[in-house]
Amino acid sequence: MKISIKTILIIFVLLTSAACSLPFLAGDSSDAEPTEDIRTEMPTPAQTTTAEATDGVDPCLVGVWIMDTNALNNKFLDLTHSPNMYVVEPSAMTLELSAEGNYVINGETIVRADIPNGSDYMQMTGTHSGEGRYSADGSSVFLSDSTYTVAFGTMTMNINGVVAEAPVSTFTLPENFMSPPSTSAYVCSTNSLQITYESPSGPITEEWAR
Repeated sequence: MKISIKTILIIFVLLTSAACSLPFLAGDSSDAEPTEDIRTEMPTPAQTTTAEATDGVDPCLVGVWIMDTNALNNKFLDLTHSPNMYVVEPSAMTLELSAEGNYVINGETIVRADIPNGSDYMQMTGTHSGEGRYSADGSSVFLSDSTYTVAFGTMTMNINGVVAEAPVSTFTLPENFMSPPSTSAYVCSTNSLQITYESPSGPITEEWAR
C-alpha cells in the first residue's frame, strides 16, 4: 500500500472521536476492552425556565431515549462527510433524562472505514458513558456539571487479506476533544426527540426515539 497505515489510523481515530461527541451519544457494550479514556469537565451554563418547563425540566424530555444505528450513522456522516467511513450494527445509544434534572448516557459505536481501491478495511469500537445535569425551557436544553468518557477498543484491520490489530492507546489524542456544546435546540414529541446544534462541519441533528 502506498498510504501509511499509521496515517490512516490517526485520521480514523480523530474522525471517530469527533463524530462520537456529546451532547448526546450512547448505547451498551460489555465486550470491548478499553484502552484509552478521555474525560472532560464542562462549566455550568445558565439555566432557563418557562411555563412549559417548570423548574427547568420539560416533562416531554423525561424518560429513556434510543439512538439506533441508522440515526448514529446519519450523525456520523454529517460530522465527517466521509465517503468511506460509516457506523455499523449493532451500534446504539441510550439517553436517560430524569425528572430531577439528571442525565445519563451510555453506548457503543462501531465505526468501519473502507480503504479506497480494494477490499481493505479498518474497524474500531468505542464505548461511551457520561452523566451530568440538564435543564430545558421548551426549545433549548442546557448541560451542566457534565463528565464524559470514551474507551476505544482495539483497532481491527484487514489489509491485503491479512487481519491485524493495533491498540488505540498508542496514539495521542487532542486535549478536550470530547467537549460538548453546553446549549442545544430541541423538538420533543411523545416518541421523537430531535436535538440540533452547530459543529465545525455545520448544523447537526440527532434523532432519538422511544
